[in-house]
Amino acid sequence: MSARLTVGAVVLLGLGVLAEAARGLDRAFVGQPHLELFTVMVGIPMTLNVGQAWIQDQVGLELSGAGGGGGAGWSGVDRGGAGMGVEGCVVVGVACGLPL
Repeated sequence: MSARLTVGAVVLLGLGVLAEAARGLDRAFVGQPHLELFTVMVGIPMTLNVGQAWIQDQVGLELSGAGGGGGAGWSGVDRGGAGMGVEGCVVVGVACGLPL
């Protein structure tokens, strides 16, 4: 729950920056609809999912007391998936031994 609140807070606090980035992307894709579609359907969701997985991993490290980074990295396999739900594992392509 706290990972989602963190992501929500970051988005709300960065609305101005995100709006300017969106305007820049609009200008970059003028006349290139296929590239825009690929970016919207693949690139942006991948970037957001990786960011969410990283935040969940960091929150999991804090909750487990491991701190300091290292360990299994994104998947949390070394830590038994500490603090990471199924969605975080699926994002990086690791099932973490959880039923999907």
